Amino acid sequence: MVVLIYFGVMRLRPVLGVALLVVLIALLFWTAPNRWGVGIALHYLSRVYWPDPADPIPPPRPTVADEA
Repeated sequence: MVVLIYFGVMRLRPVLGVALLVVLIALLFWTAPNRWGVGIALHYLSRVYWPDPADPIPPPRPTVADEA
């Protein structure tokens, strides 16, 4: 996926435009683990709330309230 962000900085000041691009790429890499964690959590929730019969998720363990 290619995303184009253009603020007009590159045309006015090329060095500042390159610096802005480097900062945006650094932020993209710095926040990657957080985005991966959210993706994993959403994938888990989708498997729990909309289960596929062929999906080998083990059933939840019984709790103390279930035993009473």
